[in-house]
Amino acid sequence: MESRYNVGSGGASFFVSKKSKKRHIPDLDMNHNPVWQVLTDNNFPKKKSSGKKKKKKVSESSIDDDLQLIFDELEEKKEFEKAFKNKQKKKKNRKFELSLFKVIVSILVLLIVGIVGTVIVKYDRYTVPTNSMASTLEKNNQVLFKSNLPISRFSVVLVEKEGKKDVLRVVGMPGDDIKMSNDTLQVNGSIYEESYLKNNFVNFKYQEGNARKVYTSNFDMKHIVGQKEELSNIPERKYYLLGDNRQKVTDSRKVGLYDESDIKGVAVMKIAPIKEIGTIQ
Repeated sequence: MESRYNVGSGGASFFVSKKSKKRHIPDLDMNHNPVWQVLTDNNFPKKKSSGKKKKKKVSESSIDDDLQLIFDELEEKKEFEKAFKNKQKKKKNRKFELSLFKVIVSILVLLIVGIVGTVIVKYDRYTVPTNSMASTLEKNNQVLFKSNLPISRFSVVLVEKEGKKDVLRVVGMPGDDIKMSNDTLQVNGSIYEESYLKNNFVNFKYQEGNARKVYTSNFDMKHIVGQKEELSNIPERKYYLLGDNRQKVTDSRKVGLYDESDIKGVAVMKIAPIKEIGTIQ
């Protein structure tokens, strides 16, 4: 069975077949047909929402970016933890080094105090009365000496001869054949370098008019003051003594040999001024 319908003033018509129940829409004039107007006004029935929200599609590139950001943050955290651990380790090492340094310094201080204390107890103190031993020892320097120490070549000794006290250096020992020529010391035919005179010698030579002069006046066994006959060697219990300040000193070149009894002790250490404390060369 078929039914026919007329729509609008344009005279367009369509029919519906009850058998097929299909709607046949003929070609319509898009400019004048009201059906087209209805269709273009978005008046179609809206589909009911199921209540479920559609999930937004996430691109693979955004996932990679997020993962990379997470990895970067983890890496930064690891680097920070590593740097923090290294800093803590350095602090511990520094504390250990400081502690070790303090221990070493304390031990050294105790050793020095112990040595100085022992030396002071066992040795006597003496104040240098003249500049005979300058620049090794200056006037008013304080030294430690001991009276019963063995006397050896180049020892610095305290002497008292004819009531005059002084500090001098042993150059000639009993049995020695000594000679000084052009600032060169010879003992038993061997040349000895007097290294302790270096500063004095250089300063003397740099003074005006001293370039060709000798610092230590010449002497030999044949011309020792106070001897009635020529000597080939220094007699027993006799010593030939010189001061380091060769230009301004009274020593064996002027007063002759010193008796063993004239030597009151051997100086071993300078203790004042404090900044110059140390053994005597």
